[in-house]
Amino acid sequence: RDPPPYPEPERLASAHLPQPHAGRGHSRITTWSYPKFTAFLQTENRLIAPVAGYTNRAGLLSEPAPTTRIDFEVVSPSYFRILGVDPAIGRTFADNEDNASDPPLDLWSSRFGGDPDVQGRDVTLNGERLTIVGVAPEGFRGLTGSARLWVPMAAADRTMGYAVLDQSGNHWFHAIGRLRADA
Repeated sequence: RDPPPYPEPERLASAHLPQPHAGRGHSRITTWSYPKFTAFLQTENRLIAPVAGYTNRAGLLSEPAPTTRIDFEVVSPSYFRILGVDPAIGRTFADNEDNASDPPLDLWSSRFGGDPDVQGRDVTLNGERLTIVGVAPEGFRGLTGSARLWVPMAAADRTMGYAVLDQSGNHWFHAIGRLRADA
């Protein structure tokens, strides 16, 4: 089995959330909720730092036309940095801008004909208008293997169609990080 195609793959680690399993006296591993993840990010002395959240979804990309079903990932800002993935054009999310208006996009050739001036243009995903800030490298499909578009985690409520950001009991995404040098 080949190692993941990312720099220093031996330092990549999944971060799972243990949950007590009622009445059975043991814990089970589950995905993260946004409130629990943000609390985890504030924890000092973690073995992994930085840490990013990610999940995959399918949606409708309606602009530019024609409307097409598309797989996308909802990610936290450090996702691309942790994977060591640099954009082909533009930039990825900055730590201070986890907001709904900035998706890096890799539909560059199919929707925009390889136009090098795609940065700053708008797309519409599930009825939400988003601005392109960067283009993923050719062939990159994210950790889920099928993503064609990336949306900041703070836009999850709008692009997924239901509220998830303020619900601590709604576990909907995975986390990955890099082991600290002293881990």
